[in-house]
Amino acid sequence: RADRLWRTVQSMLRVTVGRAVPATLPDAAARALLRAAAAADANAVDLPQLQATLDATAETVRALFVRHVGEPRMGETRASEIRTGEMKA
Repeated sequence: RADRLWRTVQSMLRVTVGRAVPATLPDAAARALLRAAAAADANAVDLPQLQATLDATAETVRALFVRHVGEPRMGETRASEIRTGEMKA
């Protein structure tokens, strides 16, 4: 659900306003975005509510990641160690 919602929002923004999102979304683009988000199971009636839904979804995904994978520890393993199989135990 989270992936579908995020991809829907990203693609609608790219189609309606391009890659650089303006400070204020045009009304037509906002309506199209809300319709598409509703089709992706986001029941938002306005942009602030959609933003809140996206924030809550991101928090849920992060919590699930930490629960199943663990908290990432940056800098502990270098990409070269992964590629060559020389990871530290």
